[in-house]
Amino acid sequence: MKKTIKLSLAALCLIFLFPQIVWGADINITYRTEEAAKAGDKINVEIDISGSKPVTTLGLRLNYDSDKLTFEGESWSEGIKSANAMTLVSDVENDGGKALNISMISDVGYQGSGTVVTLAFSVKGDYSDVPVELQLRDVTDKDMQDVSESTNVSYQKQGGSGAVPGNGNGNGDSGNQGSHTGDKAQTSKAYKTGIDILDFKVLFLGGICLAVGCSCVIIKRKLSR
Repeated sequence: MKKTIKLSLAALCLIFLFPQIVWGADINITYRTEEAAKAGDKINVEIDISGSKPVTTLGLRLNYDSDKLTFEGESWSEGIKSANAMTLVSDVENDGGKALNISMISDVGYQGSGTVVTLAFSVKGDYSDVPVELQLRDVTDKDMQDVSESTNVSYQKQGGSGAVPGNGNGNGDSGNQGSHTGDKAQTSKAYKTGIDILDFKVLFLGGICLAVGCSCVIIKRKLSR
């Protein structure tokens, strides 16, 4: 009995502490912008969404260097508009810096491949590295299930003349893009610990089983005395 309890505890520790791979991503989110600009320039940050599931709610945060950029406004794609979506971009303070909280809610769900929102900035000071970073806050599919753990967020180099915004179906040409190899190349959510991906019901049942096992050991000891 003691050996069984020890093995159970070891298995639970392995599940909880070590990263679990989430195979494949239901939603892919990419963003791109000019990697270098001079004061007085106008630049865009384009955010693309693609994937196998319709998106009902989406929450993103774009952190940006306010010493180099000034936010001017946003433009949502026709694909988002045709999905009967409510949208909001809020310019907020975040950890001593500036950020845009980007939100989208659609009762029918958005599913497309291409640019969904373009964020316009004016350049206040010269820069030679990417002054923005996109983070995922939350995302749900059409069944209102959280699919954050199977959503990948990444940065892509803007090549050539840049990306062409999507058409009415949310489709667009991404232009000549390559993988960015700098510090902001990936903010992937492809790896999660067991605590992140296990359902609370599974944890609850596991706790009950562990408690029952411990109780059996205690009772056995008392009866053997």
